[in-house]
This record gives sequence, C-alpha cells and structure tokens, in this order.
Amino acid sequence: MMASLPFVSRIGAPTVSVARPLSATTSFPWIPSRRRGCLGGVHRNRRNTCSWAPAVDCPRARGSTTTMVSFRDGSDTAIRKCRSYTRPLLTQQQQQKQQQQQQQETHSHKSSLRNLSTLAESTEQDDDQRASFTLRALQSLPNLSPRIIARIRSMKARHDHVLRLLQDGGDQASLGKELSSLSSVSGLCDEVQRVYDERVALSELMQETKESITKENDADQQSSIELVHEIEEELSQLDKQIEPLSVKLLHSLVPILNPDDAADLTSADAVIDIRAGTGGDEAALFAAEIMAGYETIAKAGGGAEDGAGGKAWDVEILSVSRTDLGGVKEASLAVSSRSGGGNHGGGYDAFDSIHNNDPEPQTRQLLQQLGPYGFFQYESGVHRVQRVPVNDNKLQTSAVSVAVLPSMPDSQVTATLPPAQLRIETMRASGAGGQHVNTTESAVRVTHIPTGIMAYMQEERSQHKNKAKALKLVAARVYQLRKEQALKDRSATRSSLMGGGDRSERIRTYNFPQDRITDHRCKVSVTGVQAWLGGGGMVRKFGPHLYQMEREERVVALEEEDVVDDEDELDRSGGGGGYKKQKGGKGSGKR
Repeated sequence: MMASLPFVSRIGAPTVSVARPLSATTSFPWIPSRRRGCLGGVHRNRRNTCSWAPAVDCPRARGSTTTMVSFRDGSDTAIRKCRSYTRPLLTQQQQQKQQQQQQQETHSHKSSLRNLSTLAESTEQDDDQRASFTLRALQSLPNLSPRIIARIRSMKARHDHVLRLLQDGGDQASLGKELSSLSSVSGLCDEVQRVYDERVALSELMQETKESITKENDADQQSSIELVHEIEEELSQLDKQIEPLSVKLLHSLVPILNPDDAADLTSADAVIDIRAGTGGDEAALFAAEIMAGYETIAKAGGGAEDGAGGKAWDVEILSVSRTDLGGVKEASLAVSSRSGGGNHGGGYDAFDSIHNNDPEPQTRQLLQQLGPYGFFQYESGVHRVQRVPVNDNKLQTSAVSVAVLPSMPDSQVTATLPPAQLRIETMRASGAGGQHVNTTESAVRVTHIPTGIMAYMQEERSQHKNKAKALKLVAARVYQLRKEQALKDRSATRSSLMGGGDRSERIRTYNFPQDRITDHRCKVSVTGVQAWLGGGGMVRKFGPHLYQMEREERVVALEEEDVVDDEDELDRSGGGGGYKKQKGGKGSGKR
C-alpha cells in the first residue's frame, strides 16, 4: 500500500519518527509533502496547508512506521489530528551552521562571565576606595572614638550589602526590615562623606589660589583674595555642620527613645526614693533640699529655662518622714505626666546648650518625649554634700541616697506582684491628725515575701488609697531589683542604685565652700550650688552629658557583643541581621 512506502520531503532528508506532544507555541519550517495521497491526508484552509502522515503512535497509523507534520504557522487543526511529528534530519550545511551558532553562544557566555568577574573586581575596588574615604570622613568628626567609628563603618558596609541582596531578589521581608534599621546610619555616612569631600575640594582650591596670588598682577590678585574669602566662608559653614553630624550619628547608634523596645522606659512615670545617709541631721536637711529641688523642676514639666517647658508634671508625696529640724529621713515622690506619657523635659534645652547647635527636628521631637523617668533616671546614686552645718563651725561631709524607679501602670502591678507573693497588713496610723487617725485602721503595710521589699503608707485617711500607693511603690522597687539582677547576670551592671549611703559611693558632690557641683560620672563641674540646687537645675544640666556617656558605653558594649559575620554569612541570599553574637562575649547594658 501507499502508506508503507518511506516518506521523503523535497529537501531530500529522510524523516525520523519523534514522539513529542505539540504545543500551541511550537513552530516548524514549512516542508511540503511530496506525496499527497498518503493515509494521513492533506488539510487545507485559507491561510496555510498542513500535510501529515500517520505513525505507530498515531490512532490513525494503520501500521505506518513514520509520520510527519509540515505546516507554516502551527495549525490547530493539524495538532488535533496528530500529536506526534517527524523532525527531518539536518543537512551537513545546516549542521555546520548550528555548530557555529552554538560556538558563538558559548563564546558569548564566557565573555559575559569574564565581564561579570571584571565588574565584581571593579566593584570590590570601588567598595574599598569608598570605605577608605568614609574612614577619613568619620575620623574628621569630633567625639567619635575609634570603636564607634568601627561600628558605624560595619553598619554602613552591611547596609550596602543588604541593598545588593535585595536588588538580586533576596528575601524582601527580613532584608527589608534590616535595611530600614540601617538606613539612618547609612544616610548620615553619606552626608558626612559629602561634607568631607566639599571641605577637601575647597581646601585644595584655596591652597592653589593662595600660591597663585604672588604670581599675578594687582587686578588678578584682588579677585583671588576675594575668592579666598569666599572659600573661607564656605569652609566655615561646612565646619558648623560637622558637630551636628557627630551628634546625629550617636543618636542613630543608640536612640534616646525606642518605641519598638518593650524595655524602653524613658517616657514612663517615675517614683523617686530619697533617704538620708551618713551625716545625721545635716544629711536630713540636705535630703529636704534635694527633695524640694526635684519637686520644683518636676512641677515645671522638666524645667525649661525659658518657661516654655511643656505641660507641668504631677508630683505626689507617697510617704515622708521628717525630723524636728525640718529635715527628711526618707521620702518617696511619684512624678507623672498629665498626658499619661512623656512630654517636654529639660533634656532638649540642656542638650542644645552643650553642643551649641539646634538638633535635627527628629531629635528635637525625641528629646521632647522624655517622661519623668527618662528625665530623672540619672539622679540615682549617692549625693555627697560638703558644708558647715548651722549648729557647728567645722566642715562636715554628709550623704543622701536617691533611687529613681519607673512607675508601673496599675494594669502591670498585678502582673508584677501576684497576690500569693504579698503580705498585706492594716493598722492604725500614728502621729498627728486627730482622733480619726488613731481609731481607724487606715495605715497599710505591703511586703513582697520573696524579696522582703516593704512599703508602709499612712498619708491618706482612706485605707484603699494607702494600699494602692503601697502596692505601686513595692511594684516599682521589685521591678528595679529584677532589672539590676538581670544586668548582673549579663555582667554589665552598675552598682546598686540606692547603695549603702556611704560617702565613698558618690555620684555627685556639692561643695558649698567652693560653690561647686561636680558629677563624678561625666567629669563635669558647674559653679553656683544654690542656684542649681534650689530649682533642681542640676538634673537639666548633667542629664545630657550622662545620656551621651551612656550612648558611648552602649556602643562599646555592642562592639564587644556583636561581630560582623564572615564572608559566607555576607554572601547569603536572604535572612536578616548582618551581625551575630560572639560566643563568650560580654552583654550589653548600662554600666
């Protein structure tokens, strides 16, 4: 039969049966059939002609061993009639042409690889050069130690690497979050580099201009001198930008406020415990002066000097024990913002007076959000006073202990103090106040059994109010104790806030004969003891210095705790965090 004859196309190449399903996108060259009387038949339409012959795997094969589908544009009708086709063998000329194309593709691929390698080497060289310039620019900034500069450079390098990973299709979620956390430091580094480059260019231009003045005539010399003056003005403007950039970088490394951190309490309310230590009546009198200063500045909302210090804070005396001379043996103050959160404190005014510049708007806003605890927290410690008592003629040294605790909301008091851990006792109040005080059990003593912390309240006539105050005070003290213990466990704790009241455990000395106040932590001294002590201005004066000192210490702690990952880690295609915790490293925290 005609179907058993071998099929040969016009190009002279025998056909070979290849079983492969056709898709709508498959295209083949137009190979007209020599024989149109085959069992496969011929399909014609207006646009093309399709010739096909059946094969063994075709339902219409009828014993045929070869098949061929030839069409111009892949007719759907032909595909439906037969799902296999025969690809004609290539001629020698076509095979050579195909080999040449493959060789060209291989050569092009190798060239692309070489170009990519060259580009990578060039990128590495550019990165090294940029890193060198960034180092020089950062070293030109004041108040940045080598460790801080190293930390900034590592964060900048990590930012650039994460950005490249995102451009290569890395994990958008984790890498995007990490990139956002590093963007502030990276942007400031770029700004520092811009200022540094401009200063270098202007300095070189001024040097060249000065050298050319001696070789020019009078007219040219006058224009050159004017150019030098203009350059000096430009340099002066750039110099004014250097110190704010240094401050901003410190802010970015260790922000004042961190709303995303549940442990951030700088906007919380505060409980201030004051206790007279060594010195007897003189210590009690000085404790009363410190207490009065804290009340004054707290009622001013942080005590801005220009009177625009935001809303006043509420001050409540939780408990106080006075002496016959009007001194204070011990007292507890509750300072709370009326808005329920932080508002303008004295931090901004003092910060501005230290650095003689106006911080960026974002920094101004953050400083204005300092709450009572954020404003008073650095008052914790032993305050030493040196003066001649009113009833003596010899210089005497006394001490007062101060502890500033974060005040917990009522909703967290129960969580911090489970009822099973408390012993609550009621009793009759003592002291002046009439028959009601001595006949009703309005006084309350609350004891935290695991720690032994106790608070006694009798200020209010209502037992419920005294109980609420006592619970609040005990909760603050227990929270502070747990916080100190956690810091000790991480080997980065400070000494106890209250201390033992000993003269040697001092954080600040008030020397009345020399009319000087010295903070021994930040090594800053000011004159005018009565002026600073009377209105509580010492809090506003020393606080910003201590904030900056803590930033530097926390950055050093970060350097000790975190290290840049190795190349394998940097080459990963996803995941967040360019740093990993070093085994056996020291933990971070306040020192």
